Amino acid sequence: MAFGVAAWNLHEGLAIARKNRAFDLVDAIRGLNKDIVVLSDAFWLGNPQHGANRNVAAYMLEQLETETPGQDEGYTTIKVDYGEEDWPGHKLVLLSRLAISQPTIVNLGKRNAGAIEVEDPDTHIPVTIIGAHFTDQSEGQRLAQVDHLLEWADLSRPTILAGDLNAMPGHTLRSRIARNKTTRSLAAKLPARWPFVTKSELDQTGLPTIPERLGEMAVGETLRRLEKAGLYNTNRYSKPTMPSIRPVWQLDHILKTRDLSSHSFEVHPCSPGLSDHRPISVTVET
Repeated sequence: MAFGVAAWNLHEGLAIARKNRAFDLVDAIRGLNKDIVVLSDAFWLGNPQHGANRNVAAYMLEQLETETPGQDEGYTTIKVDYGEEDWPGHKLVLLSRLAISQPTIVNLGKRNAGAIEVEDPDTHIPVTIIGAHFTDQSEGQRLAQVDHLLEWADLSRPTILAGDLNAMPGHTLRSRIARNKTTRSLAAKLPARWPFVTKSELDQTGLPTIPERLGEMAVGETLRRLEKAGLYNTNRYSKPTMPSIRPVWQLDHILKTRDLSSHSFEVHPCSPGLSDHRPISVTVET
């Protein structure tokens, strides 16, 4: 049996009622109409600039759990706390219309991922779904997260890894431009840095600029290490996913083991203001 898998970085939107954002996000998630959905950066209650509200988040999850006309049933929702000191209360959410077993928190070092097991209703073959949001701060930290993930995962069994991996395939023209020495040298001089921090806070953190971080993402080692371990990209044509208005970078991925087949990969349009990433989806068969 084929089932649909989607992944979307919501840029904390599931708890933000301003401009109807959370409500519109729920409508868009339902509109994807996929059996499994991984929502990276689903909501964060600790960011005062976004006006996040715990009650809004709870209500939105209830809406996703409610049966929708024209669709079989609502989702079972699994919340995973990132577990980071810098982002207390930051959540990743996994949604499933298939029956879930063994929900698990996967420790990636300084950040958690989440995993569930679902069973193909026709073949009764179990499939492990891992939802992850890798750090955007450095390739070294991402590779450490990959190593933690591979130590936990049993890739001899059907497995899917989905989410914002903050990693690009190294072979594309966009990646070669992003990691070019001249590009990175110019990027180091740019003032744009980590969002939502003041200049005084920025001077204390010394965090890299966004172009500098993109340059490291473009090295491609994160995806190479995952592929070497047996997780293959379903985005065969390297379609970009971010920024949502006019995508340039391919940061969001759905990877699978060879014992699963896939088709109909799609990068979906995203209304302005919903997120800085576009949702992606693919159909998978056991």
